[in-house]
Amino acid sequence: MNKLPSIKKIINSFTRMIVFILASAILNCNKNPLKVEHEESDSSEVKGIYVIRQEPDKSYELYYTDYDSIRLEKIEGCGYQNIEFIPNHPMYINEENDLLISASQNRLFFINTLSNKKIGEVSVPNTTNPEHYIGYGTVQLYPCYWNSNYCILVNRSVYLINLKSLRLEKVIWDCDSNDKLTYIHDDALSDDGRILYLSLAFVGMWNYGEYLKNEIRQRLSKLDLKTGQISTIYDYPVEETPGSKFIFSCSDYIMSYDPNRNFIIRFQVSSQTSIDTIMVNQFYYYESYSNGDHCIVQNINTGSFYNLYGDRKELELYMQFSFHTSIDRPGIYGTTYRRLKGGDVYACIPYTSDEKCFVVNLSQQEVVRKFKRNSIVSIILKKD
Repeated sequence: MNKLPSIKKIINSFTRMIVFILASAILNCNKNPLKVEHEESDSSEVKGIYVIRQEPDKSYELYYTDYDSIRLEKIEGCGYQNIEFIPNHPMYINEENDLLISASQNRLFFINTLSNKKIGEVSVPNTTNPEHYIGYGTVQLYPCYWNSNYCILVNRSVYLINLKSLRLEKVIWDCDSNDKLTYIHDDALSDDGRILYLSLAFVGMWNYGEYLKNEIRQRLSKLDLKTGQISTIYDYPVEETPGSKFIFSCSDYIMSYDPNRNFIIRFQVSSQTSIDTIMVNQFYYYESYSNGDHCIVQNINTGSFYNLYGDRKELELYMQFSFHTSIDRPGIYGTTYRRLKGGDVYACIPYTSDEKCFVVNLSQQEVVRKFKRNSIVSIILKKD
């Protein structure tokens, strides 16, 4: 029987993506207020911007700025330390309740978007990483399709949040519901918002007849958010060095992306069976957005956006950028997407290798805001 430390040898590839993003979080701090450095066009749909910024002491704080001036004002009481280093710092806006939710590793902050004041805070249970040598996993916030007074939180487990009481209503799916240590490595919401696709990693001892072996096994699963029922779509072959598995989703297809092996496995939503495998270029494609019959994905080395259609065997270049990656200037990370009232999809890029933030109208293929970065790690747009 193998000793527990032997598992460290098989997770290097699995955590490579987390290490890459961690390297890109080495930030330069600027004490001056943010000022608009360049503006190519404007957007009448955007009223303001919420950002999360890393402070000189390596803590994270929430700020707000109106769209025109780009001058940050701190929202008090929303600071936190990223203890395990999660690669994403999610925020979610619910217009019906005039509410912004900002999620740290183990807490949720609730902010009234009319006053920009914190109105609540709640701790999230069971968010301590049981094994320090495994990447923590993802933290995300999603809308609740059956009631706009709720939203969905992914943070080791999956929770339903009551936006009226500002409390965790219930656990939809418990990560400790099986006999193996379980991590949600990545997730994607179905196009209709009913299903959450999960890239799961199971860590522990596995029986091989006469002996036991430490392994990480990986699975693509689907979780019905209303009922809490979870089922398996695909069990990945057992790998000696498991690689990262990311999920892209659109209306008719689910796509599992392995950046360490440069391929995408396609699954039909209707049958949930695999169709084939697409080989892609040796880059990281990440930060996806479901746009009906296709996904928008971003090459985090260059920043360029691609269309990924489930019924095609290639990525289609959609909007080109030319940021360059090096040891001291990592590429892109932290891009978030939002569809505004007019129907246009916007992408907010908080980190680029030239130390600027970008707000991009993807539907019009134009940069509508570009400003000095000032250690910003996450951006979300507030509608007018």
